[in-house]
Amino acid sequence: MFSQPPAIPGAYGAQGRYKGGFAGKAMFTHRYSYRPAVGEGHLLRAGFTSAEATVVEASKAGHIGTLIVQARA
Repeated sequence: MFSQPPAIPGAYGAQGRYKGGFAGKAMFTHRYSYRPAVGEGHLLRAGFTSAEATVVEASKAGHIGTLIVQARA
């Protein structure tokens, strides 16, 4: 199980970002973002027996919700 911000519409797949602001050594990370149904399909093809991805909308309009993903082997 994991959670992260949902994908930005139209920006699917690998997304890079820098971590730690502008101070110190440059560090980066990659995350993969997909529409919930596409992410579920990837997990099932990877061998999980079940997968569910749901976007929980933010409590305030216009704010970022949370993508919650659960898979079982």
